[in-house]
Amino acid sequence: MPFILFTGKGREDVVIEALNNGADFYIQKGGNAAAQFGELPHVIRELHSRSIVERELGRNREELGILYETNMKMASEPGLKGICALIQTAVSRVMDCDSLIVSSFSGDDE
Repeated sequence: MPFILFTGKGREDVVIEALNNGADFYIQKGGNAAAQFGELPHVIRELHSRSIVERELGRNREELGILYETNMKMASEPGLKGICALIQTAVSRVMDCDSLIVSSFSGDDE
């Protein structure tokens, strides 16, 4: 959950502590209220975009880990049947599906 701090002027110590403890952004109170609240939609959009990117990055890391793990297992798998099973498991995990059919055929098959 993004956290935006509104703080009074001269409270840099509060801002630093809040940012160090997980606050995402701050807006300093005082002065032109219209400008401060005009900045708020921009900050919300920015934090929302950052959240989407962070979620996608996490998903990409997870998928890369699955692919790396599968690749390492495939390197020591001697048979095609075992390799197909590893691929099926990896694809099922990456695509988040309950079932998957993997088949193969040679060039001579119709």
